[in-house]
Amino acid sequence: MYNETKHKKVKLILRIIGFSLIGLSIIGAILLIIFYNKIEFILQPLFIFLTILPAFISIPLLFLSFASNIGKYGAKESAIVQKQFLKDMTKDSKEFSKEISSGVKEGMESKGIICPFCKHQNALDAKYCDECGSSLTKRCSKCNQINDIDAKFCKKCGNKLD
Repeated sequence: MYNETKHKKVKLILRIIGFSLIGLSIIGAILLIIFYNKIEFILQPLFIFLTILPAFISIPLLFLSFASNIGKYGAKESAIVQKQFLKDMTKDSKEFSKEISSGVKEGMESKGIICPFCKHQNALDAKYCDECGSSLTKRCSKCNQINDIDAKFCKKCGNKLD
């Protein structure tokens, strides 16, 4: 079971040990630089190892003690990015919806059939253009169904129209 007080104590202990080991490593490095020539040649690698070891031990200890803070920071940053992404997507989808709806509105406001030959607007139920007399329908050669002038296939039988 999660105990917040115990968790805070463990984090504090890890931080104290971690920073103490870093301090020990720094002091060891300073002493090693000062007394390097005075130490016997055989013992020099041991002193170097004893100076570097605390630094390597302190890194995972400090990471563990600050892991929850790092995780919270990452979550906050991620939330900000996600919020901005959703805001942009909502804005884009609203603009797209407006474009679609205006296109549908224009299509619904159309008052008739436009002749493909002379571009004259005719009544919705017109079979021939008022301006040039061209047919505004196509008749299927297979089933004799009347189709719109711009249809490529028959709406009744699916036959390809000429």
